[in-house]
Amino acid sequence: MVPFKAYFNYAGLAPTTERIKQQMCRAQQEFDRVLFSEAGVEGYFQLLRDCREAADKMLGEPGISGISLMPNASFALSIAFRILQTVPEKVILTSDQEHPAVEAPLGLLSRRGLDVRKISAETSSEFAERVEAMVKRSAVGLIVLSHVSYKDGRILPVERVGEIASRARIPYLVDGSQAVGHITVDIRSIQPSIYVFSGHKWLFGPMGTGVLWVASSIAGVNEEFGSSWAARSGGEASGGKLEAGTMNLALISGLLEAMREATKQLEQRFHTLTRLRVEIDRRLSVLPFVSRVLSRSAWTGPYAPGILTYCLPDHIPSWHFAESLFNRSHVVVKPFKPPERPNAIRISFAPWTSSDETESLIQALAAELGHV
Repeated sequence: MVPFKAYFNYAGLAPTTERIKQQMCRAQQEFDRVLFSEAGVEGYFQLLRDCREAADKMLGEPGISGISLMPNASFALSIAFRILQTVPEKVILTSDQEHPAVEAPLGLLSRRGLDVRKISAETSSEFAERVEAMVKRSAVGLIVLSHVSYKDGRILPVERVGEIASRARIPYLVDGSQAVGHITVDIRSIQPSIYVFSGHKWLFGPMGTGVLWVASSIAGVNEEFGSSWAARSGGEASGGKLEAGTMNLALISGLLEAMREATKQLEQRFHTLTRLRVEIDRRLSVLPFVSRVLSRSAWTGPYAPGILTYCLPDHIPSWHFAESLFNRSHVVVKPFKPPERPNAIRISFAPWTSSDETESLIQALAAELGHV
């Protein structure tokens, strides 16, 4: 493997910070001395409770009883779709900004005869208006949206859509994988039926972690997917109803620390990412050939600050461009490969992305654009 010089795919996988790695090692070493003795079992369950409480704070404290810890967001989404199953006569509304982890189950439902309709828009108001119009004229059985688009960082109007879904009593699933740790999340304002997120993106936590929050209004969840551990770990009051057996203690410890850090640092991270976004975009805008080769999204609504996306002309496949960028300069960006759309590269960064890394990105893109 060839190591990279500069990394700009934090929206895909963020490296776990050294402090969190050290915490994970300490937690595992301490647990190894007690394992499932009485003290070990109690310590294990306490860690789960602490982690659910930290997740509750990240989501604006909607209620810890709805929180279950997951091995990743994709697994959480698979459970969510099973819970929020609809019937063939019903329409499923979604956006044209969804991640493959959402697209795949929606595609399966479409092949089974359900009518899946993607909404596109250039502003938040236009998007919400199209959702409302669709709800009024169609038998909508489910709404599925990303909070923040993995494609270009646009923030979808999840609060307004939540109001529409609530009034019409339509189940509402929100994927917060690009939102939690990146922007402020308030479940009460969003009013989802289910909200999911991962630990290895903007929380900068370990791979193999995620969270599923389910509203108390979703009936029958515990009966169908109940966990044998839930009662021993504190019952419904402490959540965990959808957790499937024993989890990796070190990973849960890392997720806990990541959420605690993010809760404390969220405002500072947001401002730092905003500054970096403005700087990178400004510097790219003055590069030769940029106006000819790169273009930005038509979305004029709000964006999360850690993501910049630039579209390429059709004759320059984004995955070839990104591969050449790495081979020539060892700089990592995210290309959108078919069937993903658009034909674009995504540049995402961390609050601690250095000026040297930024310089490497600018120089690498300048050199690469000079070859196309």
